[in-house]
Amino acid sequence: MKKALLVTYNNFYDKNTGGMQCSSRNYDAVSSVFDTDVYLAQSRFFDKLLSLLFFYFPTITFKHNKEIIKLISKNNYSLIFFDVSLFGITLKKVARKNPNLNIVTFFHNVEYDYINVRFNKNIIKYLYKFLAWYNEKLTIKYSKFIISLNRRDSNRLKELYNRMPDMEIPITFDDKLKEEQLKQKWNTSPKTGELLYVSSYNENNLFSIKWFIDNVLEELSRDVKLIIVGKDFEVKKKELEEIGKNITVVGTVDDLSEYYLSADAIVAPIFKGAGMKVKVAEAYMYGKYIFGTNEAFEGYILTPSTFVCNTKADYVDSLNHFFSDKTRPKNSTENRSVFQENYSSETSTQKFKTLLEQF
Repeated sequence: MKKALLVTYNNFYDKNTGGMQCSSRNYDAVSSVFDTDVYLAQSRFFDKLLSLLFFYFPTITFKHNKEIIKLISKNNYSLIFFDVSLFGITLKKVARKNPNLNIVTFFHNVEYDYINVRFNKNIIKYLYKFLAWYNEKLTIKYSKFIISLNRRDSNRLKELYNRMPDMEIPITFDDKLKEEQLKQKWNTSPKTGELLYVSSYNENNLFSIKWFIDNVLEELSRDVKLIIVGKDFEVKKKELEEIGKNITVVGTVDDLSEYYLSADAIVAPIFKGAGMKVKVAEAYMYGKYIFGTNEAFEGYILTPSTFVCNTKADYVDSLNHFFSDKTRPKNSTENRSVFQENYSSETSTQKFKTLLEQF
């Protein structure tokens, strides 16, 4: 079997965030075709600061650059797969030293734009935006093949760097509902009056759910409960639960399945972002009704069981009508089918194989 090297700074053995889940998917796909080594770039705070002087994007350092080039020189790799787009300086050096080497880069986001979401109003974002632009520009120039998540990202990469990606592969998941026990629960779970918000904790996600609580939840029936689950959200448990008795903050969990299976619908009041929202794909997988903004649904196929809500009135009207409909099924077979046909790992693995087998 031919060998490949996957380069990333996402520790995909820990799948607590959407980016790490996507990196894990990418590793599995590359490993289905190649004997795959992994280089995981991690660094200390001081090293990150020092890297700024040499135009590396923080987390990536000169040490990583040196180690990656040495690793490539010692192994007969047929493919180098950069799992993130910010290794531009390293990628340039690798390409110049090995002009015949196949280099593929996967863009989780247009990182230049995602900096706005990540740093919000922090003045340091302007430095990070420059570093992201500089490294993504090199990545675009020296990669033989580039992959984006969706058409919005593809068009933006063309606008910024004058190159369209060669392929679009959206967020995908292993189908957990293939497990007989979960499938049985999915078929038999009762209506609960629960809305589920799933997201890791950061300032943007906190703003999103507080907006929903302040503007929408109080306008719904008192029987409607809001469950908040996601990495580190337990730090806001007291603050959020004091707002109302119908709010429960669970925070970090090892397994989300019981919360998806219990919920009647998922809310995704996301107003800023980039790429695709991983938790939305997960909601499709569980066949959940989804109420989200245009940003939440970016890159996804809409169905009669997805409800685009960009304002308070959109959410209140749609959710009140939803909960008043006593004839609706507990779960959406439409969203479940869309997942199976478009966002399951089997779908993406086949796309990856079609690409990678040519190398």
